[in-house]
Amino acid sequence: MKKNGFAPILIILSIAILGVVGYFIYKNSVNQNMWPALKDVDITSISVKDISAPDCKTNKEDYIDCLAEVHINGKNGKEYLLLTTDNVVTDSRTPVFTGKFVYLIKRIGNSVYPSNDWTDELWKYNDRGQSTKLFSVQGLTFVPSTNDKLIAVTSGSDKISFIDGLGNVVKESPLNQLGDSRIIEQSEIGLDSWTSDDSTFWGDLWMGPAKLEFFTIMPSDWSVKKYNLSGLNIGTEVALNPNKGIIAFSDYPAIFDSDSLARFQASKKTVTLYLYDLKTGIKTSIATSQTKQFEQKWVDENTIGYDNPNGSGKLEYILK
Repeated sequence: MKKNGFAPILIILSIAILGVVGYFIYKNSVNQNMWPALKDVDITSISVKDISAPDCKTNKEDYIDCLAEVHINGKNGKEYLLLTTDNVVTDSRTPVFTGKFVYLIKRIGNSVYPSNDWTDELWKYNDRGQSTKLFSVQGLTFVPSTNDKLIAVTSGSDKISFIDGLGNVVKESPLNQLGDSRIIEQSEIGLDSWTSDDSTFWGDLWMGPAKLEFFTIMPSDWSVKKYNLSGLNIGTEVALNPNKGIIAFSDYPAIFDSDSLARFQASKKTVTLYLYDLKTGIKTSIATSQTKQFEQKWVDENTIGYDNPNGSGKLEYILK
């Protein structure tokens, strides 16, 4: 009786197929048990960790071309694994967790200069492991509303698109509607924040290290309001309070090298931290330092925190 020579081959093929399927599931897996528990976690940030093999190619640390874990970081010092996937962008465009969904950008294609054969894709993940590609464009940035009904997306160059949870474009706002004609030719579009009730979206126009203007878009009627920043002497430190329409900014200058920093520190110049109401035009000085940054950040809609100009630690200023 002849032995079946195909049996060992079939077994090997089955094991290989199972291995490939298992790897694909692992590299696109969601930690379903973790999501409900996060409702009681005071979240401080979200981060991405490269867990790929050492020889897995990366592109100038801008994205991970193999496996990455997306973690939530809590104020209690703990990390919580949300999901594992591939090609996650790891520059300043970090993933966003709204409580219901994780939004992240994947870099697809070859972006190593001089190749231009690449794109950035916006993906949405839910707690059941389901994922949806929502949008794609080179240089993509995004800000989802807190209720997940709209996501503002842009490449920075010509328009803002507002898409729904399925990726359908609901509205496009071109650059020439967002800023004055004097500045739109030399500026890029920045995405800032939604108000807490999602009634208004805030964005800005910027050039180099400087913000030139803030603007609002209201989805109820898609009206646009513009707030020009000329004459304020805004440096590189700006923090927007979207609910109040107030910015906290300093006149700390843009510094690009160690020699410039040394000269500025030797100058002993005064740096001032201001509050500026974009709607009323009222500017208030709240602190000064000697050549020191404030690294201000809104603690809540009524409180701005900033570095102590005369020592270590943080100080707070409460709106009156």
